[in-house]
Amino acid sequence: ANHSTTTHSPYVQSLNYTTNATPVKATAYQSLSPSATSINKDTATWNKLDSYPTEKLQRMKRRRKRRTVIASVTGGAVGFVFLGPLGLAIGAVSGAVLTKATGKAREKRV
Repeated sequence: ANHSTTTHSPYVQSLNYTTNATPVKATAYQSLSPSATSINKDTATWNKLDSYPTEKLQRMKRRRKRRTVIASVTGGAVGFVFLGPLGLAIGAVSGAVLTKATGKAREKRV
């Protein structure tokens, strides 16, 4: 079969979409002020409630990942001191799993 570059497959779509919307660049502080979000009070309230937990959850997620790594390394070191190479593996895995579980539980409370 001769495949030419000029023929088009029926499965190829053009992704050239245009909209009338103008891009808006807003900072976290602007999204908390009702005047910057919208005149409609319902929309402004929704934007205030929507932006804060998202930002807080992102910070909590980054903190959980850092703590998981630290707990894994610390658990591995302590395990190695007491049980050698087997303790290294057990301590690293248990430290990471426990820290991740407590971090996820904290995130669910937000």
